[in-house]
Amino acid sequence: MISFACITTYFMKRFNIHFKIILLIICLIFACAHLSAQTKVDCNELLKREISADDPQQVLRTITHVKCFGLDSIDLKIYGNGPALGTLMMAGIQHSKSGKFTYGDLLLQINRERNSAGYPRIRKGIITMNKLESMKATPATWDAGKELLKEIDTSDEEIEKLHNFMLHHQDKKWNYHELVVYWNMQEKINDKKNNPEE
Repeated sequence: MISFACITTYFMKRFNIHFKIILLIICLIFACAHLSAQTKVDCNELLKREISADDPQQVLRTITHVKCFGLDSIDLKIYGNGPALGTLMMAGIQHSKSGKFTYGDLLLQINRERNSAGYPRIRKGIITMNKLESMKATPATWDAGKELLKEIDTSDEEIEKLHNFMLHHQDKKWNYHELVVYWNMQEKINDKKNNPEE
């Protein structure tokens, strides 16, 4: 005959597992609700807020994490770095009649740049670089890699040198961006060896 203690222990173990699962689900629901509440930003208020030149990192964090600016991942690579952002801010401050510079003013500066004649070329270059970073440099991918290298204005002579360099370093498992970086480093070392007085 099965004792009452055995039955009780059995149900307590089963209940404990279910209780833990239910508790985990409840915690996940609260965590998701908390995270979604943190990401809500009043864009109108943000665009009116003055930018502090004392905290450029805060400006950088704001434009990269807030949807009010409408920047996609390519725009963030272009404008979401310190030097580019600093240049836009300085230009905006210089043109400001009041001396104040808001996030709305920064958005206007970014949109002016995005509407400039050079923007499509810069954007295409970033997209090409992303592809080069994601593609392994191997003989099997060489034809596609070569076309991407041509898109960033790599000369035929450089492409041939890169191809030879890749063939001699197949064991490195580089992507095309790394291949170009290491090839450039090797070229500089070779130049110094060939021209020691420079």
